[in-house]
Amino acid sequence: MFPDGTSWIARAGFADIATHRVVTAGTAFSAGSISKTFTSALVMALVEEGLVSLDASVRTYLPALAIDSAITVRQLLDHTSGLDDFFSHASIDTALLSHPGRAWTAADSLRYMANPYFKPGTGWHYSNTNYLVLGMLAEVVGRAPLATQFRERFFDPLGLSHTIYQSKETPRGPIAHGYRFTGPSPRLKGIDVSDGSAVIPFTSVVTASGGAGSIATTATDLARWARALYGGSLLRPETLASMVDDAAVTTALKSSVPYGLGVQVVTIDGRTAMGHSGRLLGFRAVMRWLPDQGIAIALMTNQSRTDPNLLVRDLLRSILGIPPPPCPLCSPGP
Repeated sequence: MFPDGTSWIARAGFADIATHRVVTAGTAFSAGSISKTFTSALVMALVEEGLVSLDASVRTYLPALAIDSAITVRQLLDHTSGLDDFFSHASIDTALLSHPGRAWTAADSLRYMANPYFKPGTGWHYSNTNYLVLGMLAEVVGRAPLATQFRERFFDPLGLSHTIYQSKETPRGPIAHGYRFTGPSPRLKGIDVSDGSAVIPFTSVVTASGGAGSIATTATDLARWARALYGGSLLRPETLASMVDDAAVTTALKSSVPYGLGVQVVTIDGRTAMGHSGRLLGFRAVMRWLPDQGIAIALMTNQSRTDPNLLVRDLLRSILGIPPPPCPLCSPGP
């Protein structure tokens, strides 16, 4: 999506390999962890309204939650809470895959949380638990389910017509099945992970994710979302600045990626970009906003082995007229 509001859309491949149903511009994919940008935006909106304090204990809002009372809302948002990632254990993989059609609750997911990685605020570790808890907090403070709040605050006002909170809303158009592979060879056949429902990739993993990974959407809607969120039309300028500036805190704690309050702040060929990547079994996606160029880009795939960030980089090079790097394997000309 370009600064003047025009856009360029491309699609390729199959949404369903078995039926040869092709991907269209309106095909929805799992957004995976890009869902965290919706949850963080909701929490920051509640902060703007004076209903949540970033530096208050999480237990101020969830007093029955069995976590360290020193953990703050800010530490959940930037992954400095130290809470163990419930998704990181083989035992939950077994449980999710054994009954893919079963709906999970937040309590079910939290039972797989192990001991903390570190004391709150002393380190950085990406953890889906942080955003599962943030979703719980937002539901209590906002007095409505996440699906309702997302719909009323974001989806409908911004015209995100193909975006849904899965398991609570039904798809607004065609959906893509997700595929996993047993290796990197392009000759390997994709293994469909669908449970036969309209929840993608499948019900158990999506419902276990909660506010960490339950959104399904299209690339067009994601680009529109990136422009609204990071372009300054959704939150106050000072709120957005605080979300981005927090990346300096996590960088000092040696985060694997500069991570603010629900936003990755990265560089692509020396250009600043904000956004998030996403991954659930059978799906990978990336969303970026380049503030200096006023360009939003989103790429969604229904496969689990190739990093879409690489294609985003190449697409941006083409859009911005950047020549490709020299090929170290190519033979020199005569």
